[in-house]
Amino acid sequence: MRVQYVDMSSVSVCVGAGFGMMRLSSIVMVSCYFSGRRALATAAVLCGSGVGKLLVAPLSRHLIDTYGWRGANCIVAGLVLHAAVCGSLFRPAAAADRRSASPSPRSSCAVMDKV
Repeated sequence: MRVQYVDMSSVSVCVGAGFGMMRLSSIVMVSCYFSGRRALATAAVLCGSGVGKLLVAPLSRHLIDTYGWRGANCIVAGLVLHAAVCGSLFRPAAAADRRSASPSPRSSCAVMDKV
């Protein structure tokens, strides 16, 4: 029984850290691309994560009832893998600057200028 607790706690720490990194990187990328309505864009990203958290519990219950806990874990892992693929499609803000006619000497990301 003790092995299950250790296994579940290590999985929960890894999943929490991974989702935290996905959320932080999406907020930073949105703030790099939007300057005029940056607050609205950031609010949309933050609301999306809240809606996702709201929908995970009923989706998990449905998947467990339909496919069992092992099948549900495989399906959720596939969904998270899709999120990792979407995260790999983030482009740096400098690539967007190169497409414009007059690139500025500073990057368009105010967060990255401070680093």
